[in-house]
Amino acid sequence: QASDPNTVFHFHGGFIPHFLLISRYLRKIKRSYVLTPHGTFTQGAMEQNRWLKKLYFRFLEKPLLNQAQAIQCLGHAERSDLEALSKSLHIQLIPNGQIFRELICESPIARSSEFIIGYCGRIEERQKGLDILLKSFRFYREQLGGRGKLHLIVDGPYLEEMKELAEELELDTFICFWGKKFDQ
Repeated sequence: QASDPNTVFHFHGGFIPHFLLISRYLRKIKRSYVLTPHGTFTQGAMEQNRWLKKLYFRFLEKPLLNQAQAIQCLGHAERSDLEALSKSLHIQLIPNGQIFRELICESPIARSSEFIIGYCGRIEERQKGLDILLKSFRFYREQLGGRGKLHLIVDGPYLEEMKELAEELELDTFICFWGKKFDQ
């Protein structure tokens, strides 16, 4: 309520019941919001718990999306999958990425003597591509002579499989699995 009337709120993800309640309140106080689903509505993601998701989408998620000022899709496939679910959405294609030579740091971040690649998020079998990350990290170390470690702040049903893959790829000494870090 205390926010400037021109404030635009940004939701990340989908099928999060809190977003529905918050979006209703934002509309009530005449504030706008945008949403970045991060692949939540892709064809593959919608196959898991298919009928439950279809019902939830139709009655709860679709109105949330229809009221969004904009929906940021990160790729063409995500955009076309979302358009197949609803034609009336305000979809913008804005890929996630940076042009590093254009980034300017006013005050440099303190650097570690060790190169660390990090990932923070949940582990999903098909959506996140963490198996590709581990295999790429092995290529980086073996073929390119890269050094450093891979830090994963992750949780999910495939955590043990990821640890086994790290061991299979002989990377277990270079990968730190920090588990879930939430709240405190």
